[in-house]
Amino acid sequence: QLAERVELNHLTISQRLQLLKDGLRDRHPAVRRECSNMLCNSWVRFVKGNPLELLRMLDVEENCGDTIMLALKIVFDTAQARGKTAAPELLAASTFAFENEGASAALTPEGAIYWLARCETLAARGDDEQLEELVQDVSSLAKVIEVAFGKLVEESTDPVALRQNQFVIEQLIKIAAVIDARHDLVGQQNMSAVVLKVSTCELVTEHSVLVAIFRLLREFEDGDNDEKGFIRQGVEIILDCLDPVDENEWEQRREETRRAIELRVRAERAELEAALAQHAKDEEYHLAAEVKERLVELDGSTGGAASSLLASGSETWRKERAAALTEAFLTSVRSSATVPELDSLLEQVIFPSLEQTENQMLRRVAVRCLSLVSHLSLEMAAKHFPVLVVVMQTEDEDASVRSDALRGIFDLMMLWGTDPFVEVADKALGGQEPASPGGESEQQPSFMAELLTQMDSDDAEVRLAAVEGFAKLAVVGRLVNPQIVQCLLLHYFHPSTEEDIRLRQCLAVCFPTLAQRAGSGRRAIEQAASPLLLAILNPPEDSALGDVAVEPFVQYLLHLLASSEAATVQAEFLLTLLISMLIQPEGDHIRALARGLNFFKLEAGTPIAQLAAATDLLRANSWFTDSVARRQFDKWDAQLETLRADGANLSEAELKEASELVKEEVETRRSSLELPSPRRTRSTRARKPRAAAAVLEDGDSKSDGDQESSDGSYE
Repeated sequence: QLAERVELNHLTISQRLQLLKDGLRDRHPAVRRECSNMLCNSWVRFVKGNPLELLRMLDVEENCGDTIMLALKIVFDTAQARGKTAAPELLAASTFAFENEGASAALTPEGAIYWLARCETLAARGDDEQLEELVQDVSSLAKVIEVAFGKLVEESTDPVALRQNQFVIEQLIKIAAVIDARHDLVGQQNMSAVVLKVSTCELVTEHSVLVAIFRLLREFEDGDNDEKGFIRQGVEIILDCLDPVDENEWEQRREETRRAIELRVRAERAELEAALAQHAKDEEYHLAAEVKERLVELDGSTGGAASSLLASGSETWRKERAAALTEAFLTSVRSSATVPELDSLLEQVIFPSLEQTENQMLRRVAVRCLSLVSHLSLEMAAKHFPVLVVVMQTEDEDASVRSDALRGIFDLMMLWGTDPFVEVADKALGGQEPASPGGESEQQPSFMAELLTQMDSDDAEVRLAAVEGFAKLAVVGRLVNPQIVQCLLLHYFHPSTEEDIRLRQCLAVCFPTLAQRAGSGRRAIEQAASPLLLAILNPPEDSALGDVAVEPFVQYLLHLLASSEAATVQAEFLLTLLISMLIQPEGDHIRALARGLNFFKLEAGTPIAQLAAATDLLRANSWFTDSVARRQFDKWDAQLETLRADGANLSEAELKEASELVKEEVETRRSSLELPSPRRTRSTRARKPRAAAAVLEDGDSKSDGDQESSDGSYE
């Protein structure tokens, strides 16, 4: 209906993108099919088969991602599937020729992304003939990139054009990576010369361009056997940027760039001055004012470009660019391989950047690079892990640097496990020695304790990194602990994280994943549920536990425990609900607890002795008077009676023994919570509802005013 009633131009760019993102990735095939039909029929017809016009309406430069590429590939695949029955507009969109809009159309953001999607689609199909029609060889594509690079230099005074041209160059480099050029040595040399010139240009500021360059150079290598060769090549490029062998070449390159900018500015200034004189002559003063503003902007952008060129020759700029190149290079390494040249990279780029304190962005890049280097081997990970730990726990450190160190720590633990790092991390923190083989230490290692404290950090970025890290470790099975699961559950429901959407989205995936997997993840949730519920129901004074909403928390725990295969797990949690109601039958959360009793449907074979005893005690408790909670309790009582009538009947001895156990448990928990003795008058209970909990006491502890009920309990 949306495709039939709403035209494409009536939707905003964000609405168009959201429709494609949600519709093309929906789990239901019918939704994906209808969204594809809307794209290939209605939207393609609206732009008359011009894919570049469609991409302009999606603003690919700002919103380029998997969604745009997926949409284009669906257009190509749908046109091929429909064949001769496809609409003319769809066929035109799938076989668009850039000559229709001029050769320069390929150097626009829309043209470049369309070209990339078309090449990737043809490469996936194995259609080398059509792919060769789009890109003759690597050398010809290198010339196109060189033209785009020249355009970037010419239009460097315009910030918008500068960003667009970098985007175009990135897409063209990705196209080169699609082509199989492993045997075209001449093409590789030509392409390498062009992209290396791009990588050391001070006008190229987008990190994604540098990543695309190193991934292209990696594709030129013949398989994973040449991983060490690629590493040596990458280190050589980075060190040459940091300390150029040929200073004259750098100076000549900067001088060429400066001259191109000056020529561009002179031509544009001449045009603007002529337009200003003409507007003044025609007495068009409002237009003259606009031209004057453009002249001022031109002078400002020229100064910015000149400053960039001046900075490019400085030592600071070279350090920053070398660090950025290092990060892009390390993300392109595919397999674990170490070469001696990596030591030079550590000594000349990473460690000096980490040791300086003036430039925090440079420190962030250095921390990420150190983490990436540690991915290459366990030996290097164990060697550099203490450095990340020290950065993580330094309170005076910038929060962004600490969060990057945290992410690096968790990444290494996911890759290599936790065992290789606990001992070295404890030594780095000056913590305790690990437990001896003959016995186990009950105290938690200081490193793990320090990691847990990061989840309580006042800085949202650090807290997010810690929560995400523990959630990932739990999901992959590296570290699954009931205490950690309790901390994660508390963060998921605490009001302080309500605005942290990313944190809650991460945990919303984590808990169902753990609950549905048999093994340690499910056991950790089962072991964490009851103790955490009791802590939230009876929090200490001034504790963050008291801010958690009880009812949604109880319902969520019940939902997670529904995946448990053992009936005893669900019975134990229901017993926790009943005991909590017995401790405080007039508590604030009595209704939420009563609703939770009816979540599960008990099956034959469920151990119900203590459930029945707790139910009988609660039924006879005269302090349990809330009408809503009573109705929910009656439903539970009826379910339990049905189960007992079906063969789960209990003897008097079993019921009495279970009743004693329940009373003992209630008394123990009441004592641990330090709840005062229940009052005897209604007025006192009304003034202190939390202190007026209904409790069960032994006969020896009765006072003279206590009244014993028929079942042995008293108020």
